[in-house]
Parts: sequence; C-alpha cells; structure tokens
Amino acid sequence: IFVVDISNPSKPEKVDFLPSHQGTYATEGVQALHLDIPGGFSGDVLVVSNESCRPNGIGGLTLWDITDPLNAVKLSEHGGDYTNGDIDSTDTDPVAHDAHSAMAWQAGNNAYAVAIDNEEGLDLDFFDITDPTDPVILSETGLEEWTGISVDAYGNFPTSHDFDVRFFGGDWYVLVSYWDAGWVLLEVNDPANPVLLD
Repeated sequence: IFVVDISNPSKPEKVDFLPSHQGTYATEGVQALHLDIPGGFSGDVLVVSNESCRPNGIGGLTLWDITDPLNAVKLSEHGGDYTNGDIDSTDTDPVAHDAHSAMAWQAGNNAYAVAIDNEEGLDLDFFDITDPTDPVILSETGLEEWTGISVDAYGNFPTSHDFDVRFFGGDWYVLVSYWDAGWVLLEVNDPANPVLLD
C-alpha cells in the first residue's frame, strides 16, 4: 500500500509503503477512517482486505494505525472468517478466507467492518473492530441464506463483489452488489444480525 502526501494535489509525493503479509496482496478493500472509541482506540485506522497469491499468504483483514501516516503501526492481521469447517484440530496456523473487499464504520461506541468472503456462499462477513487489535467475527450471511430471493444469474456461484455502507434516517445500511444477480439491501444496526430488506 502506497502512502502518498497530497498536501499539494498538483504534486502528489510517495512518502511510505506498507507491506502486505508474505504471499499476500491488498485487494480493493482499502479504506481509511477515524475512530473515536470512548475509553478505547482514538485515531485513524486503515482497513485492508487480503487475498493470498502463494501458499503462505493470508486472507481476512489487516488493520493499521495510520494516525501518523509516516509511522504506521500494524494493529492486527488475524481478522477473518475461519468458520466453515475447513480447519481441523491439528491446524496450528489457520488462515482466514480470502477477502475481496472490506469497509468499516463507527456506530456509537462501537466500530464494525464488513468483508467479502471469496470462499463460501455466506459471503458477507461482519466484524466488531471496536478493539482494532482484536477483530471479532459477528455474523455471516449471503444469498444462499435469504429465502424468497430468486437468483437467475450467470454461473453457479453468485458471489458479491462490493458494497457501500451508509447511515441515513437513523439507520445503518449495507448495499451489496451481486454482479448480475442484482443488488441487495441490508439493515445493519446490529451487525451480528443483519436484516434483509430488499
């Protein structure tokens, strides 16, 4: 990830570089936001989704403290989905599923993130990142879970690609793009229990 000084927009200057984990690349989910958690973290966080490109790569989320962009500090790289049963009890170094995109937000005293899980049908993973050093998965959902939705899309694995998170009218929403399967709107006031709206 390139850190660029844009104080003078006509002359952007590369000032730093944040390396990915070995065998891993940063995906479309790169977002900076300010968190101000009462009694907890206060500062700027960079949320990065990861996809592996070698056997020793990782998936999931990496979180950086970028309050001082010239001295970024990695807070965590273990946030991810480890839950679909593909890890056995002998695995001492489990790897989170690849995550194509991620987005975070603060709601009241808590901070959350949503990530696209490349590896299973429940492809929207929601996390509590209130403590950015210890992301916790809250829920998984996706097209295969929502009853009453008829999906007539190209291919046999209709997966999400990207999303947007917005607060309006007193509620938090995630609008998810499922390629040619269409758009899905979720209410996520409680990310542990996303509610399908349309």
